[in-house]
Amino acid sequence: NRLPPTFLPTLSGQLPSLKISTNQYDLDTHGRGESFHPPSPPDAVLYPTSMDDISTILDLCSDTDGLVSVIPYGVGTSLEGHLALLIPDDDPSKINGGRRAGGISLNMSGFDCLGEIEEGDASITVGAGITRNAL
Repeated sequence: NRLPPTFLPTLSGQLPSLKISTNQYDLDTHGRGESFHPPSPPDAVLYPTSMDDISTILDLCSDTDGLVSVIPYGVGTSLEGHLALLIPDDDPSKINGGRRAGGISLNMSGFDCLGEIEEGDASITVGAGITRNAL
């Protein structure tokens, strides 16, 4: 785990009902997409259920001075490779002035709401966790 040692305990203290997983299966699933990038699992997967959860998580990440990367996760296709938490193992000086960095995956599946449909514009507002099948 490359996260600062106080990060997850502090987060659990601030958001006691937040689901946090460090299970290897969850980490592997959230670190692999459909792109050519090799799997690169995060250090923890967080499952927020409200905008307040997300705000608290991002505030805490901000307090680490760039040590904790945040990667949003929808359904895991990641054709463009954004799920790859690329942290060079061979040369830690490449990131944050030599300090090790870690990352969290922010699973957005709980935000699967369907918003307003604008038939005239042929547009729809959806939550970050909506799937094409649900749509």
